Amino acid sequence: GIPYSSTPDDVAVFLAGLDILGGRKNGVHLTKDGNGRASGICYVELTCKEDQKKALQKDREYMGERWVSVTETNRGDMETDMHTTMTAKQELEDSGVYIAKVRGIPWSCTEDDLVHFFEGSTLKVDKDTSVHILRNEEGRLTGTAFVEFADLDSLNGALARDHDHMGKRYLEIERSDEKTLSRMSDAVGNFARLKEPIIMCRGLPFKTTETDIYSFFSGLDVKSLQMVYDQGGTRPAGKCFVEFANTTDSDKALKKHGEKLGARYIEIFQSNSKYWYDREMGAGGAGPMPGGGRGDAGISRPPRTRLNPYARPGYEDQSQDNMSYGGPMRRGGPGPMRGRAKHLAHGRGGGYDGSAGFDGGDQGFPVHWGQGNPRTAIKT
Repeated sequence: GIPYSSTPDDVAVFLAGLDILGGRKNGVHLTKDGNGRASGICYVELTCKEDQKKALQKDREYMGERWVSVTETNRGDMETDMHTTMTAKQELEDSGVYIAKVRGIPWSCTEDDLVHFFEGSTLKVDKDTSVHILRNEEGRLTGTAFVEFADLDSLNGALARDHDHMGKRYLEIERSDEKTLSRMSDAVGNFARLKEPIIMCRGLPFKTTETDIYSFFSGLDVKSLQMVYDQGGTRPAGKCFVEFANTTDSDKALKKHGEKLGARYIEIFQSNSKYWYDREMGAGGAGPMPGGGRGDAGISRPPRTRLNPYARPGYEDQSQDNMSYGGPMRRGGPGPMRGRAKHLAHGRGGGYDGSAGFDGGDQGFPVHWGQGNPRTAIKT
């Protein structure tokens, strides 16, 4: 249960005061799984039985943010796990392929951000050909990326950063291969290599004008701009599309994600022309094109219906899910039976013997009138 980024020094600090056989360099053995990733397990050789007992007393204590399970073991188990580690390491060295799969990257992440995150590790070529950020058909990030490194040490350095944070999100990093990279790139249409210099801004103040957008991206070469409106074409939907002259400027624009425009912070996402026209303007969300809206730019769908649970037996009606319950037992509203009956269990408003109390003028749980006796109530 040790953190995946732990080093022999971290383990030695956790076991401070104990005599490690051969020192932290030779007495602390970190293991890896068959994929070459840190397994979260390590073996520590101590010089005497007394130190072993002291180490066992640290069971369930914390190393960083994780509590660690400490148990007694033997040399046979250690050698078995270490053999798996050495085999995985040898296979990795023989393959000559050093690829890391990164999951959980922020939606505004760029190739430069990943290069900076893995600072100290050498890329296979450069960021344009060795960093692959996967995108969907809308041009948005899927949260997954692949990074190709030049050598084993660089890859191990990257794998050691598993569960480290990029901004507010932690990343899951594991060893991968060319086959997986190719398959996942094909699955998303290889959009990682077909990025357009188009972004979508969301969360704009409703009074935002095109001039405000140009000022917000001052210093960048904006080629075209489209404000998005509701399906009536008059009310701003709080978002816009911006096309830049090149991907360099669009990447700079993505870094403004989370900055404020007026009193609101703006969300900025990668996009493309297909999503811009087919999904937004073509669907009516951008105003100029006819049709029903989409998302927060107008929703056009038939309301669902469901049985009114407060309807009088035999008089059930269908109520829309976006309206108050109507019909014979509407809450606090007009109808053949106005309001709701008093809660009988609390003794308020009479009982079942015909006394007063079923006038619907007070609070309580809804009841259904019985079919036989008009004075009979069934609590629901």
